Amino acid sequence: MEKTTSAPTKEAAPVADAEANDTAANSPDEPRAKIYPKGWKLHALTFGLCLSMLLSTLETTIVSTSLVSMVNALGGFSQAGWVVTSYFLTYTGFLIIYAKMSDILGTKVLIMFAVALFAIFSVACGFSNTMLQLIIFRSIQGMGGSGIYSLVTVMTPLMVPPAKYPTYIAIISSVFAISSVLGPILGGVISDSATWRWVFWLNGPPGALAIILIGISIPFSFPYPGPVRFFSSLMSQRAWTRVDFLGAFTSLAASILLVFALEQAGIEYPWDGAAIITSFVLSGLLWCIFVGWERTLSLRNTACEPMFPWRLVCNRLVLGLLLNAFLTGFPFMAALINIPQRFQVVNGTTAIDAGIRMLPLLLCSPFATILSSLIISRLKVAPLYILLGGCSLQAIGAGLFSSLDSSDLNIPPSQYGFQVIMGFGFGFNLSTVLMMVPLVVKQKDMGSFSSILPY
Repeated sequence: MEKTTSAPTKEAAPVADAEANDTAANSPDEPRAKIYPKGWKLHALTFGLCLSMLLSTLETTIVSTSLVSMVNALGGFSQAGWVVTSYFLTYTGFLIIYAKMSDILGTKVLIMFAVALFAIFSVACGFSNTMLQLIIFRSIQGMGGSGIYSLVTVMTPLMVPPAKYPTYIAIISSVFAISSVLGPILGGVISDSATWRWVFWLNGPPGALAIILIGISIPFSFPYPGPVRFFSSLMSQRAWTRVDFLGAFTSLAASILLVFALEQAGIEYPWDGAAIITSFVLSGLLWCIFVGWERTLSLRNTACEPMFPWRLVCNRLVLGLLLNAFLTGFPFMAALINIPQRFQVVNGTTAIDAGIRMLPLLLCSPFATILSSLIISRLKVAPLYILLGGCSLQAIGAGLFSSLDSSDLNIPPSQYGFQVIMGFGFGFNLSTVLMMVPLVVKQKDMGSFSSILPY
C-alpha cells in the first residue's frame, strides 16, 4: 500500500459544497491536512508533469527552425508569422484563467484536460493541408499548452513538503530551459531528415502517457483528502459564483490584442497603421477595466473571487519578481526564436546547423537552474543574490550580443561566448523566481501569482 505524509497548512482549501466554501473563505487560518504523494506515485507525477512541460514548451520554439519547411509545403508566406503568433496569443491569454479555475474545480481534471487538448490538436496540426488550418489548430493547441504551464507551476509546490520544494522547482525549471532551447535543434533535425508534420505528430503518444501518469498518481481532490471536488463543483451554482467572468474576459481580450500588436507591428502592419494603433488602444482600455474591476472585487466582501487579488499589487516583493520575470522572459524567447532564424536566413546554415550553434545556450541555461537550487539549498545563499547575479549576467550577455555587426555575413566565434553568459543569466533568473513564489505569497494566492509570472 502506498504511504502518504501529511502536513498542516494555514490556508483553507476550496471544497466541493457551498457551505464548506463559505467556511473556508471566512476562516483562512483554519489548518487543513495536505496529502503528499510518495514512492512510485511521486515519481510518476513528477515524470508526468515534466513530460507535459517539455511538450508544451517545445512548441513555443520548435517552429523557429521548421517554419521555412511549413511555408514551402503549404504556401501562404504572408501568413507564416501567424503560425507562431496564434500559439502565443492563446498561450498567454489563458494562463491566469486556468490557475484561477483550478482553485475552484481542482487541478487534476484541468491539467488532464489541458494535456489532452494540447495533444489532440498537435496531431491535428500535423494533418493540416492549408496554412489557415494550421493557424487555427495552433491557436487551440496554445490553449492546452497554456493550461499545462499554468497548472504545473501551481501543482509543484503542492506535491512535496516545503523542504523539498527547491529541488523540484529546479527540476521543473531545468525542463523548461532545456525544452525551450532544444526546440530549434529538434525542429531543424525533423525538418531536414523527415517531413515537418512530425514536429506535431510526435506530441501525441507522450501526451497520452502524461495523462495516464498524472491520472494514476494523485486523487481528484489533490492535494487534500476528501471527496471528489471537480464534479460537485461543476454542478454547484454557488461554486460558479466564485468565478470572476468579467476579469477573465477582459484579461483574455487585452492579452490577445497586446500580443497581436507586438507580434505583427513592423511585419504585416506598420507601427503607425490603424490595426496596430487600435489594438494597442483597445488593449490599454481593457487592462484599465481589468485593474479597476479587480480592485473593486478585492475591496468588496462578495463570493466572487478576483482573478488577480489587489493585495498582490500592494506587495513590493511580488512586483519585484514580476518585473524580474518580465525582463528575463522576453529576451529569452527573442533569443531562442531570432538567433536560429538569423543563422538560416542571413548566414545560410541548415536547420540542424542552426540548432547546433545554439548549444552553448542550451547547455548553460539548465545547468544554471540546477546550480542555483544547490547554492540556495546547500550553501544557504539568499535567493536575492542569485537574482542579482543572474540579472547582471543576462544584461552583460545580451548587451554583448547586440553589439555584433548585423551586416556581417560571417558568424563571429565570440557570439558563442555571449550565449554562455546569457545562458547562465537566464538559468539563474528562471529558477530563482519560481523558487521564491511560496516565500512571498500565501498559498491562496500562489495560483494567481504563479500564472502571471510567465505572461
